[in-house]
Amino acid sequence: MEKVDILIVHLGGEDILENCLNSIRESVKNYEVYLLLNNCRDKSEKIAKKTINNIKIFKTNKTIGFAESCNFLAKKSKSKYLLFLND
Repeated sequence: MEKVDILIVHLGGEDILENCLNSIRESVKNYEVYLLLNNCRDKSEKIAKKTINNIKIFKTNKTIGFAESCNFLAKKSKSKYLLFLND
């Protein structure tokens, strides 16, 4: 089975992110998560690192739009298959 890169744009909310990442970890076999913390000021980064091992985290200092965020993550990805999530 080929790997899928799961690209998540996150604006904040620790519980939402933790639930999302737990669901991915429990449901998907061959994946890597690319997480964009879009001007997050909470503990989302700490939760992400604790919840899932195969994750790459990027941060912005200002809020950028969803399309721009997705394009940014897509350029970072190496997989043939991309799954975009907006939690």
